[in-house]
Amino acid sequence: LIDRSKAAWPEGLAGFSLACAATVAQRLEIQACLLSAKANSKFWLKWPNDLVRLTQEKGLSKLAGILIETRQHAGQSRLVIGLGVNLLLPQMPSADPQALPADALFSVGDSVAHLLDRDWRMALAKYVSQDLLQCWIDFERHGLAAFTSLIETRDVLRDRRLLVQDEGQEDWFEALGQGIDDRGYLRILSQRSGRLPSLETIHQGSVRLLSR
Repeated sequence: LIDRSKAAWPEGLAGFSLACAATVAQRLEIQACLLSAKANSKFWLKWPNDLVRLTQEKGLSKLAGILIETRQHAGQSRLVIGLGVNLLLPQMPSADPQALPADALFSVGDSVAHLLDRDWRMALAKYVSQDLLQCWIDFERHGLAAFTSLIETRDVLRDRRLLVQDEGQEDWFEALGQGIDDRGYLRILSQRSGRLPSLETIHQGSVRLLSR
């Protein structure tokens, strides 16, 4: 939770969720590896705000999600960062057939599962909160440019065939992921409606890996 009374929020705030996701990915990898060598796997960013793993079938499974919104309270503007992380797999799968399958830092059978008590979870929350505060300081000073390298090395959609849906539209179209621009928008190469391939940016929408 970040409060602001009069000063305007920095430009390019849409990209802050990606900066947060990259920051959280680093912290979760560190904390998971401290408990279990088996947890030594890379966490990827899926635009616009998810942390995922690559499955053996070259699909994606969701480890965490980030939601950022601004709110007004007592004359102040607040930036609220919401983060949900699966430490263990949920007992019930998602009711949404289009949702990514859930993943988790650890499985129930891991020898470390019993260590995930309240003290450990509170310590993790403290580390993540400190990391996100520093993330905001860096973002406010330097914008998304401070996180470009970190995001590029974790962008799971780059150079992959995608199905894309613009916000508010029903139709999906095929595209090739081309990375993230300096505003946090998704860059794609598409050939909609028989047109020649062209580079586009997506501000809001949904994206899936093309499974073929």
